[in-house]
Amino acid sequence: MKMKDYHSLGGPLHYCPPSITEEPTTTNNQHQDYSVIKQEQEQQINHQIHLIHPHLGSLAIGLLIWFNHQPTTTNNNNNQSTLSTINPNIFNQSPDGLSRISLNDALAGRFYVNRHSISWLDEAGDGVYSEITSTGIILKDLKTNSTKPLIQSHELVDPQHRPIYPEAFTVSSDLRYILVSTNSQPQWRHSKFSHYWIYDTLQRTVTSLRPDISPDEPRISIALWSPTGHSIAYVLDNDIYLLTSPDQVHSPLRITITGTPTIFNGICDWVYEEEVLEASEALWWSPDSNKLVWLSLDESNVPIYELKTYNPTSTVGKTTPYPNKTNMKYPKPGFSNPIVSVHVFDIQAHQDAMGNNPVKDAVSQLVLNSEFNDDDRIVMEVAWVSGHELIVRQINRIATREKTGYFDLSQLASYRAVSPTTQGRVVMDLDFVKFDGGWSEPGHFIKPIITGKDFAPGYLDIRINQAGFRHIAYFSPPDAQSPIFLSDGEWEVDGKISAVDFEKNLVYFVAANPSMERHLYSVKLPTKAELNQLRTEK
Repeated sequence: MKMKDYHSLGGPLHYCPPSITEEPTTTNNQHQDYSVIKQEQEQQINHQIHLIHPHLGSLAIGLLIWFNHQPTTTNNNNNQSTLSTINPNIFNQSPDGLSRISLNDALAGRFYVNRHSISWLDEAGDGVYSEITSTGIILKDLKTNSTKPLIQSHELVDPQHRPIYPEAFTVSSDLRYILVSTNSQPQWRHSKFSHYWIYDTLQRTVTSLRPDISPDEPRISIALWSPTGHSIAYVLDNDIYLLTSPDQVHSPLRITITGTPTIFNGICDWVYEEEVLEASEALWWSPDSNKLVWLSLDESNVPIYELKTYNPTSTVGKTTPYPNKTNMKYPKPGFSNPIVSVHVFDIQAHQDAMGNNPVKDAVSQLVLNSEFNDDDRIVMEVAWVSGHELIVRQINRIATREKTGYFDLSQLASYRAVSPTTQGRVVMDLDFVKFDGGWSEPGHFIKPIITGKDFAPGYLDIRINQAGFRHIAYFSPPDAQSPIFLSDGEWEVDGKISAVDFEKNLVYFVAANPSMERHLYSVKLPTKAELNQLRTEK
């Protein structure tokens, strides 16, 4: 069985203007007469552009920008030059009834694209997306072409009956509760502080996630629903809190107590947010919602860099005459990085003890049997690949070594009784200097295969094959040391895996094939039997 049948789903995403013509001119040491060409250009400039029908005003208007274009010549092997001009016929080919605008109208910015954002809502089913409108939050079903309200604006009011204006929202797995963020204050590229409200779709009630905090002073960094049930994990003042039910907002369970301005739990400091995880979150629910894993980042020894912020006001048109000064922990080369550690909280074990045991008894630090030193360790990726199996990928600071660690947390309670640490093992240790003379590429590509009885448990990843190209690799079982490559060839997968369709057994990805183009492809996701056959052919 050969898995080499790739299906291209789309063409290259580059734009090639169709109305450019090439006119050869001779260069037999004669002075070229550009009068005809200049006259043609003047006719083109004075010609009006025909606009698309007014009913299509929301579409993007593509205009050719070529003013003051002077003819240029280049010699080729036939001692000829090539002059590129614009075909004037493209300006006078509009049907009757279409309005006209002048070139000045187009360039003056009087026409623009009307944009609004939507979000796919997996919890509501396939083909359903949500949209925040003036009437509230609505759901649109593309299959049935129907619309229904999720929350109406008049229902979003705080206990003082003041209106709540949603900026973003997430829903629980059963659509019972909706978590709405408001009054967000941005921090770095991805991070922000927000105030959160919980809306009950059955009771039609609104509750603050932290009633003891003023909505006008947002302090919550992130808030994440559990994959199942109604639990919420959130980070407040660099510490992690847990609600096993939205009706427990007055008595959250505090998971960590070490949070300070220089110690981060469950969220990233600046360098991890910007350079490592490329996100604000450093907190991951297990698929069965029984465990929480997070990073703890201690940047106490990272030197301070004074960052000058110009025009810090959010009011458009108003500037501050002098810059603000922001002190941030910024690790320059040769100076300390934040010290990172990985931790897990066993929610089920804590609940089994009826909450009688301290939270710390249900927390364990995850360490590998062969780790980099504290000052040389960077955790690049953390991913659950089943309800109890975890992959943690580390690199050294100069990114020449990479260690992939595997943790089996099915017996976490018994491990914790022995030690407050849980040991995993390194299943892959790559030396990139020996492998290809390069470095480990940053990325977060792991896609767990935990859906469907026909598939072998494991995960998909983007790895470099023996020929030096980035391709889709299937690791099964999850602690496998070497993968089966599903894609192959002298081209590379660009970015991460786009999607996995478990019903059609397809993996979608974008590839640079050829290198200057990007196409969307699919490759078959093998079943257990097919994967075993691929192993025998390997």
